[in-house]
Amino acid sequence: MAALEDDYTRAPISEAERVMLDYVVQVTRDATRIAPSDHDRLRAVGFDDRAILQITLIAASPTRWAWAETGPATIRDQGCRKPPE
Repeated sequence: MAALEDDYTRAPISEAERVMLDYVVQVTRDATRIAPSDHDRLRAVGFDDRAILQITLIAASPTRWAWAETGPATIRDQGCRKPPE
């Protein structure tokens, strides 16, 4: 976990996780630069359109940091956990 927090690009994670995190970083830095090729990369490692939408919505959500504190929803979840009140 420490390696992931320090620098995910060097952490021992799967290719799918790395591609997903690259996408999330781009969405949070400048979502206007997301291109069809970014979605193609996600599809190439196994994410379908529904998962890509979920990743995008979670990454773009202004409450994503609150979710990180309580345990973010996984891509396979049907819904997201509610942030603490």
